[in-house]
Amino acid sequence: MKNKLPIIIGLGALALGFVFRKKIAQLFTPQTNLPILPNDENINMVSIPVPKDNKPNKVEKILSPIGTTKDNLNFSIPLSINDKGAEVLKLQQILNRISVLNNSQKITEDGKFGIGTQTKLSKIFGKSLITLRNAYTMLFAIYAAKRNKEQKNWFDKYYQMYLIQPERLKNARKLYFDNNSSI
Repeated sequence: MKNKLPIIIGLGALALGFVFRKKIAQLFTPQTNLPILPNDENINMVSIPVPKDNKPNKVEKILSPIGTTKDNLNFSIPLSINDKGAEVLKLQQILNRISVLNNSQKITEDGKFGIGTQTKLSKIFGKSLITLRNAYTMLFAIYAAKRNKEQKNWFDKYYQMYLIQPERLKNARKLYFDNNSSI
């Protein structure tokens, strides 16, 4: 009689693969929670590996230099602590616009994503990572909620809807910039 152990192991592996097929599929499916807005053709993200003290390579984001025009900023790159550049400066400007709406303290606009920027973002958004596209969406949502006296519902009623309904986001953007100067 031949050894049946390889067959049993193979059948066990197939059974496990079947049971965990959804989890396995997620491993090979690109994950993104970033909305795609029309007319975003200016994506200039470059990543380079930076080794440090024999630790695993870290990917460093290259952001636009301070002074880069708004039309040339990368609206899709996630911004986080220790980032520096024009995208961070724009984020800080957006956070300060929200501070005015919420009657809260502003942060320094220096293009450096430090503790102050992270704290302000976390207080408003509940996360310490955001793209410029989502930051603008957040600004428009908070502005619309304040106009409608629904500040407590800004995230669910406005922000979430803007992510899935581009026409509503477009109208919110127009409403904001019709009543406020451009940043």
